[in-house]
Amino acid sequence: LSAAPATIPAMSTRRHDDLLRIYARYLKERGYQCAKIHETATRTPDLEVRGPKNSYLNEFKAPEHLLDPATGMYKFSTTNSKLWNSIHKAIKQLSAHDPTHAKPWVITFASVNFQLCWNSLFEAMQGGAIVDGKVMFNWTKSEEFKRWTAESHVPDLYVWLQVNQTEPYQASFFTNDRSRHRAAVDELVTSLQAARLSEMDTNWLFVQAPAAT
Repeated sequence: LSAAPATIPAMSTRRHDDLLRIYARYLKERGYQCAKIHETATRTPDLEVRGPKNSYLNEFKAPEHLLDPATGMYKFSTTNSKLWNSIHKAIKQLSAHDPTHAKPWVITFASVNFQLCWNSLFEAMQGGAIVDGKVMFNWTKSEEFKRWTAESHVPDLYVWLQVNQTEPYQASFFTNDRSRHRAAVDELVTSLQAARLSEMDTNWLFVQAPAAT
């Protein structure tokens, strides 16, 4: 029993690595090769993705959807914080490796839990959940959301890959409408969507609302 807690980080690492391999295979099947970026003393993203015309820097995240120990339930605020913080860290990794943003930056999430899906990212991006035209949750006043708002249009593309343990079955794309690498991003999304995983695949243009006056 005493040895059990020590296995938790290893399991988490294996899940991340397994999902990363699934993502690399998904890209390869669509004509894109992944090269692991050698880690240095400075922060680095996970991958360089190379296609027929362009190459991309890609940070890969595999967040886990964990129950809140106090309530035994999944908490929206915890999920949002996890996604916002993952994006914040990814931007630091990408900017340290490519300070001039010479290549398109891609942040990819992969999840095996259907309750942690592209819609989780969608709600985190807009700062709340809207059901039947009513705002059910509003996180726009939180400091984490304000930081996210300031950083949100730095990455060029967000990708969400939903996986059923071994195979991906849904891909969702969020393209930054302000991207300086828009042509390269559009080429990547178009190529990946040419071989859709399912009818559930989604493609969004991420447009930041104008600042309030």
